[in-house]
Order: sequence, then C-alpha cells, then structure tokens
Amino acid sequence: MMKISQKISLSLVMMIALSLGHSIASSNSTSSTKLTPSKDHFSLNITGKALFGSTFGSQTAKNSYIFSGPKSPIGQIYTSGTLLPTHHQGSLFDVGRSGLTFTAERTAGELKYSFVWRISGDGSSTYHMKEIYLMVETPYGSFVLGDVKGPEDRASCGPSDFCVGTGGTDGNFSRFVNMTTSCVMSPSAVGDTGSSTKASFYSKRLAGFQASIAYIPNNQHLGEMALNTAMSPLKTPFRPFDLQSVVAGIDFLQKFGDITLNLSAVHLHGNTRAEKPDVRLLQRTNTNSWDFGVVLGLGRVSLGAEYIYNGNSGKLRHDIFGKELKGIVPTVNGETLPGKYYIANQAGKFWTLNTGISYIGSEAGVSFSCLTTSRKTGITSLSQGCSSKARGSAFVLSTEYYLAPGFVPYLEWGIYKMKNPDWAYVCASIANLTQWDFIGVPSNTAKAMIAGLKIQF
Repeated sequence: MMKISQKISLSLVMMIALSLGHSIASSNSTSSTKLTPSKDHFSLNITGKALFGSTFGSQTAKNSYIFSGPKSPIGQIYTSGTLLPTHHQGSLFDVGRSGLTFTAERTAGELKYSFVWRISGDGSSTYHMKEIYLMVETPYGSFVLGDVKGPEDRASCGPSDFCVGTGGTDGNFSRFVNMTTSCVMSPSAVGDTGSSTKASFYSKRLAGFQASIAYIPNNQHLGEMALNTAMSPLKTPFRPFDLQSVVAGIDFLQKFGDITLNLSAVHLHGNTRAEKPDVRLLQRTNTNSWDFGVVLGLGRVSLGAEYIYNGNSGKLRHDIFGKELKGIVPTVNGETLPGKYYIANQAGKFWTLNTGISYIGSEAGVSFSCLTTSRKTGITSLSQGCSSKARGSAFVLSTEYYLAPGFVPYLEWGIYKMKNPDWAYVCASIANLTQWDFIGVPSNTAKAMIAGLKIQF
C-alpha cells in the first residue's frame, strides 16, 4: 500500500498526469470503516485537455466605450462615454478550456463515492480551481456536493451537446467578437449558477426519466469565501447575483434502435440582489428562468434545439425616472443624445433560441448551429412610445478531423449580427447609478474564422 505525502507539489502532480495519463488502481485496500474486502476497490484517474486556437476576422464595432461621471441631479442622468479602441486587431491566439482532472473513486458494496478535482489552465483567471466536489452514488440516485455545475448544465440538452469544433454558437467566438450591450449571444439562462458551491441530487433513471434538484445559497460563492449577502463575492466590478437559488430539472433519455431521443426541462429561481444594496433604482426582479431542450440522434446525425425563456429575470424593477423628468442623457463621441427614460413594465421578455445539426463520422465531423436572441431594453421616449429591443443572431459552421485519438484539428466560421439602438442609454444608467465604470458596445456585425487543435488524454 502506497503512502503519498500530503505535501506533494503541484508540479509533481502535473508530471504524474503527463507521464501516466491512466488509472492507478488497487484492490482489497484497508479502511477505518469495516468493509467487505472483496468488494472494496479504489482507483485514481488523471485526464487533461486543451484547445489551441487562432481567430481571424473583422467587425464593424471595433471600439468600446467606458461610461463614468459625477452623480447627476435627481431625475436626470448625464454620463459621457469615452472611446476605448479594444478590438482594432483582426487576429487572436488563445489557449482555451485547458486543464487537468483528477478523479479518485472508491466502491464499497453498493456504495460508490468519488472525489473530483478540476484545475483550469487559464492563465488570465484568478480562480484556477474549476471544480472540486464529492459525488456519492446510491441505489436511489447521486448526491453531489461542492463547487460544481448544476442541473442547468448536467440535466439540460441542446446543440451544445453535439456541435463540433469549440461548440458552435456555444464556442469560443465570444473572445474575439465585440458583443453589443444587452445582447447575450450564448445559450445560457439568467441565474445560471455555474460552478458555485451547491448541494445537488440526481435520481436514478427510470423508464428513461431522471429528476434533479440543487440548492445554492449564493450563486457567486466559491470554495472558502466568507459569507457576503450585500455584494457579489466573485465579480469585480460587482454585478447582480442571486441568493437562495433553486434549480430543478427533469430529462428523458431513451434509445429506440438507431434513434436516440433526449428531452429536458430546467427551471431556475433565485432572490436577485443588486450591484449595490443601498441604491433603490438598482433593485432587480428575481430570477425566474426556464430552459427547454430536445436532441434527436439518427445514427451519425444529430439535430436539436434549446429554448431559454428568461422573461423579466434580473431586469431593473423601478422606472428611471418619471415621464415629467428629463431622464437619461448620454454623450457619445462628443454628441449629446436626446433624453429618454427607462420604463420597468416595458423591459424584459428576454428569450434565446439555439438550434443545430451535426454529422460525426469515423474520420471527421461537421455541424451547423444558429442562435437568435431578443430582449426589451425598457428604454423609450415620448415620441417612441414603446421600448426598444436588443436583438442578435449568430451562425456557425464547424468541422473537425480525427487524425489520432485525442488529437483533433478543427475549423469554424461564424457570423454575428447584433443590434441595440439604445445601448448608450443602458450603459449610462448603470454607470451613473452604481458610480462605477461601465463598458458598453454599440451595434456590431462580426465575421470570423477559428483554426485550432484539440488535445485530450
């Protein structure tokens, strides 16, 4: 029986991962708990992956604008946007979705439990611990405790499950494209809990159905962070966050000969907190989002759709300001725009639809995905009469080639179109009410190609 020092360095662990890359197993190991020796089994698995990508393209909105300014008189918001030349280069090299995963599993009779530790290789991240959790599998289902993705990721289905390359519309184009303010160009629900600390349960699959539920005290809490219910403990500058989140889902997965059918429905609820707790006009409506998905597999062909309805989740709850006041007056490029207002009951109706199709052969794979999104900004004027909309659409064609196990070159082509005529008013409102800088982007059209290599062991 081997004794591994608790003070082993991370560099040595990485050397083990690179040199072994396979299971280390031992049986009949001793334990402080009385177990049947013949049924006691321990294993350690080490895996890793990385995407090396190069993006080339062009876009109409090469500039971003940073909004900041002095506090405005009551009833008025005056904020100027200062130009930032953030996207003036037509190329980008990046290393994405890289990391190592250590999985220690133990089986004792009918009980199976595992400890999973995922380390991110993102050099730009402050938090390199991607996931760390305990999973206990019982005859009734699985309990998952720790910093780990929840049912909105594990129980949902859609084109992201089968699109090749970096993932189609759920891939890596967001690192290159200058995303227009209020246009969320990814299939992700408002209130998504990510890898925040949570307790989850996934039932055993019965007749193809599986139920899941998770409780998350704070959807921005990670690891050993201290309790903080006033402001987001993770995001800087601070962003809205949810307390007492509950994510519940049900999915169906069944195979009928060469046909595979996957259906899912997930609901997210959370008590949303504003960026700053003492500003009435920053108060938000609570998270109440739905995610519906379907994937149909026909041999080597897969097609599917995912519809996310966020509704009014996370929108500003109060008007800015009354119609008798001058309202929001931003300045962009030295030009002062006409005064407009934010009317809360005209904001929301936020939805996203992601569709896709793929063919995965023995030597290559190809997929095409399309994403459409729309939300009412709540920005209006007396002459306008109704709220403007932030709209976006994306089209991505992806291919990849299986040259060797775990060695996959890929190519992707994408077109992103985003439009928000009142983007500056959204930026001016948040920057002025928080008294923090807020970076915004005007309407944009981008065309790009990603060429890269996926490595997995």
